[in-house]
Amino acid sequence: MSVAALVTGNTVVIKPAEQSSVIGALFMEVLQESGLPEGVANLLTGTGEDVGSYLVTHPDVDLIAFTGSREVGTTIWQLAGVTHSGQRNLKKVVCEMGGKNATIIDTDADLDEAVLGIIHSAFSFQGQNVLHSLV
Repeated sequence: MSVAALVTGNTVVIKPAEQSSVIGALFMEVLQESGLPEGVANLLTGTGEDVGSYLVTHPDVDLIAFTGSREVGTTIWQLAGVTHSGQRNLKKVVCEMGGKNATIIDTDADLDEAVLGIIHSAFSFQGQNVLHSLV
């Protein structure tokens, strides 16, 4: 989601989950090595309760893209729905709240590949499943 925002001309504040701060730092290194100008992508680490809430309610944040739990996602929706002093725009929110998606395997699917895809989906993405259609 961060790269999509960057390639469409937006600045980004990347706030990884506390458990993923090292991955966030490595991601920032990749962005910097790719030649991204300084200040276009920004890494901010900290707890969701403090740093995340601050970002969600900050008047200069126009869009929030969140991947995580339903509990935190619904809190973000509620906080983002309040217009704060100095806020130029209504906030947009995109939440991927870790739903359990189906894996559809067609009769002519490569079963070896299907098994690998299911295992990858079940045990990757920090516990969030990804929708696969293996045909």
